[in-house]
Amino acid sequence: MINKLYVNGCSWTDGDTLVVNGLFDALKINDNGKKYSYPKLLGDYYCFDVIDESRYGGSLNRIIRKTWRYIEKQVDLRETLFLIEVPNGIRDEIFCVDYGDYLNITPSDLDITDDIKKDNKYWNKYRKEIISHYEKFWKEEEFKFKEWINFISLIIYIKQYTPHVYLINYYEFLNVAPFVRLKDGLITEKNLIKIIHPTTKKFYHYIENMCSEEKLSIGDITGIIDTHPNLDGHKVLFEIIKTHLDQMEGVCDKKKINHERNNI
Repeated sequence: MINKLYVNGCSWTDGDTLVVNGLFDALKINDNGKKYSYPKLLGDYYCFDVIDESRYGGSLNRIIRKTWRYIEKQVDLRETLFLIEVPNGIRDEIFCVDYGDYLNITPSDLDITDDIKKDNKYWNKYRKEIISHYEKFWKEEEFKFKEWINFISLIIYIKQYTPHVYLINYYEFLNVAPFVRLKDGLITEKNLIKIIHPTTKKFYHYIENMCSEEKLSIGDITGIIDTHPNLDGHKVLFEIIKTHLDQMEGVCDKKKINHERNNI
């Protein structure tokens, strides 16, 4: 039976964004942002243990790596529900031997010298070398093709053990990756969480589009251009995801059992 919720994604999921982007300052909240994010709300609703490895600015390659690291530590994957928010755009990560860990790479990172989410000492030390590496050895088409292959390979592996792997923010992946087709049955409608606003019933391709149009963004509170979900945005995402998951066999059963237990 499912008892764990594994979540990965980028800033559209990472509750730390609420703090980093100034929302908590504006609302005078002094707390951990992940406690207010939709993964935490889902965990509370289903009584799942939450493993939230989403990261502000994180890449799909990071998600693939971290998910495999999680998988290798598990005894039974049937106990885990996997929820992946697929980052759009070009992002990457690179292992720094001196640092002993990965440095996160986004297009904006290559133009700035500071990033509060990475060790500035090592980033500043190797920034020019990293830029040179991408200029000499990187091509967008080849990068994206390899990234999609690695991601679909991860999904294939997970689905050997459990059908409970769900994607949100998937539009680019599903419509750009040349070998991903719903008709093949590898990824089905059950695996795809459509971003449909619970009140307006409008469908959105990306989380940022919904947050912007429905006034659910950090920017709507701070007055600065920022389309990441605010507190209400995370609550709406929670509603969207739970509406989908409540229809899935095994997930709805777990919710019913836990809620009955809590009401004893």
